[in-house]
Amino acid sequence: MQTPIIVIDGQELPIDAATAETDEGIRQALRGFYPDITNATITRRTENDRLIITIVKRAGTKGATEKSSVTPGAFIRRKVKARQAKFHAHENKAEGNRFGSVLGVLKAAPEELNPAVKLAYELQTAIATGEMTHAGVALRRREIEEAVLGGEREARQVTAALDSFKGAPAVSSSQIPTGF
Repeated sequence: MQTPIIVIDGQELPIDAATAETDEGIRQALRGFYPDITNATITRRTENDRLIITIVKRAGTKGATEKSSVTPGAFIRRKVKARQAKFHAHENKAEGNRFGSVLGVLKAAPEELNPAVKLAYELQTAIATGEMTHAGVALRRREIEEAVLGGEREARQVTAALDSFKGAPAVSSSQIPTGF
């Protein structure tokens, strides 16, 4: 029998036969790339001596998803350190209204790119426009190392903040979000 194929979101992905044996094996293998696979419908069929596994995602419960493996530094561009400090200050003052203060802290936090992402963009632009060569980039090694350390530090802070938000209980809202 040929290597099994998974069909998900219009893509065909090869998968080893041992993983393809059970639905849970497939979910474990793909969970980091497709967080919605937890509630997906998995069907199997054989075509030309090849196992074809089709995965159809289904909506799950909002606010109660499993921990995502997406790197937060790439998507969240807020300064977490300031957010955490303000959060704890508001949390201590707000008696029983912790969640209102979290939203206020998030809105008040300044937007800023991760230092590693910002420097990478600047260097790539300089190379693309001919303002700098790869040798010139090598000369900025210390600056690159500092940006990477700053980026890693920020990613850890973002992860810690996200973990604290994910640990908070779900709370219903009296307002309907725009677009729903």
